[in-house]
Amino acid sequence: MTKYSVSNLFYEGGFLMENLVEAKKHILIIGTSNYSSKLSEIQSTIRTSVICRASELPFLHRAHCHESIIVMKDDSTPEMWIEYAKNLNSLNPIHHVSSFEELDQDKACAIASALNIQFHHPSTIDWVNNKYKMRKRLEALQFEEIPCELIQSVEEIKTFASKIGYPLILKPSKGKASTGISVIYTEDDIEEAMEFSESAAAPRLDYSTLMVEPLLVGQEFSVEVISENGEHFMIGIVEKHVDQDSKVEIGHVFPADLPIHIENKIKEYTFKFLDALNIEYGITHTDIIYTIDGPKIIETQLRPPSDKLPELIYDSIGIDCIQYLVEQEAGISIKEKLVNHLDSVNEERKTSAIWYSFVNFDGVLETIQNKDEIKNMEGVAEFSQLISDGIHVSKLKSSYSRIAFVRTIHSHADQALLTAQKAIKNLLMFLSVRGIVR
Repeated sequence: MTKYSVSNLFYEGGFLMENLVEAKKHILIIGTSNYSSKLSEIQSTIRTSVICRASELPFLHRAHCHESIIVMKDDSTPEMWIEYAKNLNSLNPIHHVSSFEELDQDKACAIASALNIQFHHPSTIDWVNNKYKMRKRLEALQFEEIPCELIQSVEEIKTFASKIGYPLILKPSKGKASTGISVIYTEDDIEEAMEFSESAAAPRLDYSTLMVEPLLVGQEFSVEVISENGEHFMIGIVEKHVDQDSKVEIGHVFPADLPIHIENKIKEYTFKFLDALNIEYGITHTDIIYTIDGPKIIETQLRPPSDKLPELIYDSIGIDCIQYLVEQEAGISIKEKLVNHLDSVNEERKTSAIWYSFVNFDGVLETIQNKDEIKNMEGVAEFSQLISDGIHVSKLKSSYSRIAFVRTIHSHADQALLTAQKAIKNLLMFLSVRGIVR
């Protein structure tokens, strides 16, 4: 007999919970990713609950589909997250913990450990979400030695530069969305870079100590991988286009058009890197730069790629990496189906691309007049305006500074990118700026 408790609604100290206990598989999701609602679509027996911080609540997708919703104050300690998860578990036993985004993955790890539920190892979460600790881990294993330091003053950057030289890159040790990244070419750049990186802000970005390291030079790529039981499967390699001043990503092409020996070198290097961080399952999005000395790691994330990359991958090779991830989180082995799918990818695969619009000044976006024209251009799969009319726009400081994007698909790699760039170039954006009185 299936048993239910009385439906309750609680609010106490940042805690909101609607509970309906049913004797079926119960998955606790940390955060508000849109992918969480897909779990119940995999198996009707799956029930989901969510714990998220208050600032994320407005982004909770299909809230009515979840049995329980716990909202924590943004400054709540991990211990408080654990306590509320234990309370939920006592009412409605939790069988699995899922996290589809890097925000609060440390909380997911702590909760899983407290409930004796399998999750990524705490060290893995620490290495992934703290770029400084990741560098030190790779150095300890003699995998890759890129000098870096945590810094809190201009003088500390100068000291580092005296040993390493220029150019340098300054960034938050726990960053997101390319926020707070500064390139330092000479000593004259240090004070401005420090001020910019230290004051940089983005939605739901917690403060972290800044770190400095040499600026790596080369073509940038991201490697999309799904792992199961310690075995890694590469979905593909994305060619990244990055604004050289801000280091914000402004375009992507999938798959990257690479010689097979370079592709294999990147693949092998990435797999060894994932092993170094003890990543055994789930999806990873790893940023690398191919230097004159070969591939070097920038960072990785234990989450699906953003910037519409899942759509680019699907348009190109027909693989829905999100579906595979959700199936895995539901407890389904994906290896056999994924391997067969990858083996069957047609050599005549198409190429997909995305390009973003941005400006190099501060102002207000009044309107984009020719949106329908752009949407109907040959080869355009999607156009989207990211910043609403009447909203302030600024020069490129992070991914949140981008105004719109065009996503394209074409049988020829160069044409997919050119079509996206042409469409963005043809956008009729009207912006207003304040006059300067001297």
